[in-house]
Amino acid sequence: RIGDAALAALLRAAELERVEIRLWLVLDRSEGYWPIETNVATYDAAVTRLLAWLATDGLTASTLVFDLEPALGYSEELRGVFSTADLTAITTLLRTHMDATAFAAATSALSATVLRVQAAGLRAECVTYPQVVDDGGDDDVDLEDALDIPVSGVPWDEVSFMVYQTGFSEAAPSGEWLGPSLVRSYAEDARARFGDRTTIALGLVGRAGIFPPTGAVYELPEVLEADVAAALAEGVTRIEVYSLDWMLLLGGPEAWLDATITTPARPAFFTSDVRLARSLAAALDTALNTP
Repeated sequence: RIGDAALAALLRAAELERVEIRLWLVLDRSEGYWPIETNVATYDAAVTRLLAWLATDGLTASTLVFDLEPALGYSEELRGVFSTADLTAITTLLRTHMDATAFAAATSALSATVLRVQAAGLRAECVTYPQVVDDGGDDDVDLEDALDIPVSGVPWDEVSFMVYQTGFSEAAPSGEWLGPSLVRSYAEDARARFGDRTTIALGLVGRAGIFPPTGAVYELPEVLEADVAAALAEGVTRIEVYSLDWMLLLGGPEAWLDATITTPARPAFFTSDVRLARSLAAALDTALNTP
């Protein structure tokens, strides 16, 4: 909705109330929706239009958010094949999206877009899968390449990892909540790799999402509070929670937002389910190294 009068009015109202504005730019669904390896030029053109509009209309924002997830259609394919738990089928699908030369070119092009955003006075935040962290153990980016999401090597101001309990519970053999040790595990490793740029995103509160969630969700603020405390304990200072609309539906935002202001608390150990989830991601990364 670049150029939309109602959006312009919203941005001006937010600025008047001193509310920070982060613009979350996506494409048409037919173009992949999220910025990915294959549509970086299209996304760059949208960024160009957005920056020009902000400058022309005197609109301000603090940050442009780049949501790096596989294209919408590809995401649906991945959800289907991951539900089979067939590592061979999963790696076969992922390999069809691997092209090291094209991926390197996309990474370079996306970096140029990010630098232009920063030159315009905005911060650039990447929001992406936590499995990007699992891709860092073998000094390559083949898992990122297979998912079409250039994250490493791009000069982000912030890198937000969607450690969504709901998604992990969908994939867990038990189908159960993995708990705050999952957040601790990813927060610890993300901080080691991305330092102070690390942000942890938690979800889902309620049943929002572009894909209807089938896993467990946050239904009580105190459960969210335990995950926030685990992230804080690993030195993560920025935590995002999805989604606000369901906070409104589940009793109002006050208790949910209060849950994000808590004392750091490190879970004592990583549960077997968490160890399994992390080892599966590592195994997938290793499988992609094998011809």
